[in-house]
Amino acid sequence: MGEQNKGFKKSAPDLLKILFLIALAAVYLTPVYASAEGVKPRVLFMIAEQNIGHEFYSFWWWGGLEYHGQTMDMSAAETQLKESFLGNGFEVVDISATTGKLDISNTYRIADLTDKGAIEIAQKVNAEIVVKGKAIAKEGPGTPGSSVGVYIADITATAIRVDNGQVLGAARGHGVSRNISDVTGGTEALGKAATELANHLMEQINAKWPGLKE
Repeated sequence: MGEQNKGFKKSAPDLLKILFLIALAAVYLTPVYASAEGVKPRVLFMIAEQNIGHEFYSFWWWGGLEYHGQTMDMSAAETQLKESFLGNGFEVVDISATTGKLDISNTYRIADLTDKGAIEIAQKVNAEIVVKGKAIAKEGPGTPGSSVGVYIADITATAIRVDNGQVLGAARGHGVSRNISDVTGGTEALGKAATELANHLMEQINAKWPGLKE
């Protein structure tokens, strides 16, 4: 009996060590993205936009203040997307604080950015999801004799998981505005289209991102 007790006393610490090592391994082997249960990911938006009066698409990853001689305004669609995602608990990359520090290859300074290019840029700012797409506003059919114009905007975008390239969502949004100013009308229409798009994308992301299923 005494020998058995000695054997038990010797094996107990060894068993505890084994259990500790197993628990430690479980922590380190659990994927980082899946470990933060319920925490919404960090999102980077890359939306090329063409508003009323612009001949070309403008986009921040071009890296300059002007593009083909046009002054680059803050993207109305991208601004609204950020507001919508922030309002729903997502962390959003503030690109205005990082643009000057980003080293972007000339290959990626295009409106129709590839998934690979978007992911590489997103990795530089520690984003977990990159949302890339295009938005355009146009003048719609007006009413004869009226100073109020009709403006229509459409936006399409894809949400991509940065660590493995998985497509988390793809959607489109549509917006219509009536305004006496073509620039303001286009901006309002872009904002409405972006709001519709954001709702679709957030629903899809919540369904696929670990710990966010509702």
